[in-house]
Amino acid sequence: MRRTSPVILVVLAFIIFATVACLCGPSNHTRGPLVFSPQGFPDAQVGTPYEATVSISQNETPAGSFYLSEGTLPPGLELVYMKAEDTARITGIPIQAGTYTFTISVWCFGTSINGQMGTKQYTIVVADLLQAEGLIFSPQELPDARAGVSYEAAIRISQNDTPVGGISLSDGTLPPGLELVFMDAEETAILAGTPTQEGTYAFTIRAWCFGTQESGQTGDKPYTLVVGP
Repeated sequence: MRRTSPVILVVLAFIIFATVACLCGPSNHTRGPLVFSPQGFPDAQVGTPYEATVSISQNETPAGSFYLSEGTLPPGLELVYMKAEDTARITGIPIQAGTYTFTISVWCFGTSINGQMGTKQYTIVVADLLQAEGLIFSPQELPDARAGVSYEAAIRISQNDTPVGGISLSDGTLPPGLELVFMDAEETAILAGTPTQEGTYAFTIRAWCFGTQESGQTGDKPYTLVVGP
């Protein structure tokens, strides 16, 4: 009986080892997505110091950097990577009112395979209380929602001299599945429904009041609603 050459045996063993390594080794490992926290940022005020922290979880290696990849921060604020804490801070004193939407990106160090990467879109609303006269909207921020879960939030108006005549959407888009309904008898609006799509939605609510000898008051309030999984 003819014996197999030792060289052939070595070659076969190498092929088997390489095949197993490809199927079971690190290159076949799939890393999950990064999870950002918080889901949304609190509102800011012109001339008032502001600070918020961004962190990630489910990263298998340390973060290499946090950076702004799209959009613009409110003027006066900056994003600072805190390397020792594996987080980033948005800090400063906002100087201009408005609604600012931007994206923060993170990359993590790699080992035998590429490190994880992730992005998260945020919105910060900056109000100028010195210029805010007349109507006051509450709450200042809407609670987060979850896709597929029933949601309801009431928006109320105060500091009005005459009854509220209407509250409606004046700009932007509500999360799919939600609608804004004006409750005439209660002078409030209810944002309710079941959101069907995750995302960050920026929109503006407008209220108007009946007039007497002069035009009634009007006011606008920008809101951001985060719909999570």
